[in-house]
Amino acid sequence: MNHTFYYYLKLFLISLSGSFVLSTFSAFDPFTDTNIIEGQTSWFITTTALFAVSFLLSYLPSSGKEFRITLPDILLLLLLPALAWMGDLTQEKSICLGMLLCLWIMLRSTLKEFPDLRMLFLTVILCTGVTQMIWGGIHQYGLISPEHRMVKLATLYVDPVQLASYSIAVTPILFGMILKLHSCNKKAWWHIRTAIYYFSWICLVITILSLPAFMNLSGWLTIFIACGLVYYLYKVGWRKTTVRWSQLSVRSRWLASGILLILCTGIILLFCLDSTSGEPLHPLLQTPYYRMFFGLFLCWNISSMYMGIKNKRYSTVGGIAAFTIFTCWSVPFSFPSFWVLLLFLSAICVADPVRKVPAKIISDKKVPYLSLIAALTTIFLYFIY
Repeated sequence: MNHTFYYYLKLFLISLSGSFVLSTFSAFDPFTDTNIIEGQTSWFITTTALFAVSFLLSYLPSSGKEFRITLPDILLLLLLPALAWMGDLTQEKSICLGMLLCLWIMLRSTLKEFPDLRMLFLTVILCTGVTQMIWGGIHQYGLISPEHRMVKLATLYVDPVQLASYSIAVTPILFGMILKLHSCNKKAWWHIRTAIYYFSWICLVITILSLPAFMNLSGWLTIFIACGLVYYLYKVGWRKTTVRWSQLSVRSRWLASGILLILCTGIILLFCLDSTSGEPLHPLLQTPYYRMFFGLFLCWNISSMYMGIKNKRYSTVGGIAAFTIFTCWSVPFSFPSFWVLLLFLSAICVADPVRKVPAKIISDKKVPYLSLIAALTTIFLYFIY
């Protein structure tokens, strides 16, 4: 009885504090009228420290004492220092990046101990994103009076770039959850799977209605590609593709390759037409240092997507794919909410599956007490903030 109570108490503390961290997207500072980055940074640092305290109070004995190093871990360790040297390296930025790394380590251990938190965190992501898109759509469409007292607050955190990045990631996740839960008993609406299925449909409709307010052609193309990838992973898969490809004749293979090449060329041309510079990629990618940073960022996302495909987390794979394409024509790296959402999606992909099959590791050695050290480091960084 006591063991069960302690388990659910740990689950409650971790889920509540994790939900607070995911709400970074909605954070803003009402006492400043500059932009939303300061408010998001302050909220992220505070809620991550709260997550670390919850982690320590419910120290995870089974997964907290060991940590298997995977390829995304190493790439993230290389990526964050590269991000630190982009622009001015301030104390606040250093603390924020250090907490991102500590949060990643704690998430890895938490999702191994509580696999059910994957669905909870995805639901929180959807709720947060859809709520902001409703308010952002109302603000962008001008459905509220300019003299309304909430309009001034809305201008502080209704940012088109942030709304576009979040909606681009949320849409394929919603689409993937609908495909995943399509086989549920649709009459038994009180079941968890059925309730989430209908909730995903409602959120998807709201998202589609809100997207035209702040989405350009590149955004629609990104959503189309990410949703197409999710549909391919759920309905076709690589194994069926290889079998059908081997059954085609040589002429049919050349024809299919030509159609695919034309489709990819057309998509790139559409990205060029929508770009102000006439190129599909952001102008910052022309600088050598940014290309190196973006290369690490791309490798980290691809490795996380690979492990997500191996673990059959196709919805989150679609969200990461959408984020990756979005960063080619926009630069959302300064928003803390961007990194928080991407960190949670990547951690869900990398987390060990329920069937207890270990992830592909770089080394058989385990790092002892790494998550405990990360939690203590987070609290230390909070006090020097």
